[in-house]
Amino acid sequence: PAHLYGYWQSEKYFISQAYQIRKDFAFPALSGGEALGLAVRIKACPNAVSVHIRRGDYISNPQARAFHGLPGPDYYRAALEHVRTVMGDTTVFLFSDDPQWVRENFDSCGHACEVVDLNLPDAPQHDMHLMSMCRHHVIANSSFSWWGAWLGAPGGITIAPKRWFADQSINTDDIYPPSWIRL
Repeated sequence: PAHLYGYWQSEKYFISQAYQIRKDFAFPALSGGEALGLAVRIKACPNAVSVHIRRGDYISNPQARAFHGLPGPDYYRAALEHVRTVMGDTTVFLFSDDPQWVRENFDSCGHACEVVDLNLPDAPQHDMHLMSMCRHHVIANSSFSWWGAWLGAPGGITIAPKRWFADQSINTDDIYPPSWIRL
């Protein structure tokens, strides 16, 4: 057993061991009817898209927001328009630490959508697990959504924000796997 601390959001740390890492980080079985039902709905949608809207400390903590920044509506709109251009209308599954805000404010740009609200604040791994089950991903500037997308099956589209940090002088080239689209 080992404990590793860090964000680890660069394939360059481990790309040669990607298969083994995906195997070692397999999620345990989902528990509870709501999570299982959502998994069935995701699997039934061949082009399911996870969309992660991070709020939490990026909103409530001024230092976190100043450092990380926050992808705005224009980013999500452009990402969902790109999804539509590539695959037409599909179903987007909206993951957030603030599902009520998402219900009231997020524009799914005409895609069918479902706000994921398992109400399990002590078990965020279920959200990451369900995110990873989607074929395609629109992620926030967040290691949580980075891993949710990376642990998903290869071959889908992943869209990430071009600005990972508020300070544009921070070099973020290593964060993005080569196949990911930056908008």
